[in-house]
Amino acid sequence: MASGRTALVASVVLSCIIVSSAFNITTMLDKFPSFSEMNKLLSSSGFAEEINARKSVTLLALSNDVLTAFTASNPNVDSIKLADLLRYHVLLQFFGMDDLKALPTDNHTAVTTLYQTTGRTNANDGFLNIYNLPSGILVGPSVPGSSSNGTVATNITNEVFDISIIRINSILIPVGFNTAAGDLIKVLEK
Repeated sequence: MASGRTALVASVVLSCIIVSSAFNITTMLDKFPSFSEMNKLLSSSGFAEEINARKSVTLLALSNDVLTAFTASNPNVDSIKLADLLRYHVLLQFFGMDDLKALPTDNHTAVTTLYQTTGRTNANDGFLNIYNLPSGILVGPSVPGSSSNGTVATNITNEVFDISIIRINSILIPVGFNTAAGDLIKVLEK
């Protein structure tokens, strides 16, 4: 009986060690001061834990100057809407820079974002398209007529097959975000 109990305790301890060895997005971003604003938003919204619980994700990171300009021009963004905006910058697939450069050049690649998992999106609102063009790699909403696009700038860091953090040059805006006077959920429910 004692050896069974010892095996059980060892199994639980080993499980805790394995679970705790996952990445921590805020710790990773702490190493890059030019992304401190994004790191603060991820932490203060509680959204960092949502990312940390995932496997195989890509964070399309926004530098301090991009986020500061956005928050200055959108001072009344509520916390739910802001968290959804951040979710829109998390791809539910690992893409390193080599993976992005290897994507087809004759068409776009559609990728699901964490925003799609909330149930607050309409149709394809929670997807992004990635375009591998001769001029560079572009990312933008998959909804026709959307004008929010970003250019992939550089790889920041990654833990292969778990998480990749890639800097993009502008914020990606989900459809309906700019027209929302308050809570994005209320806009999407209409």
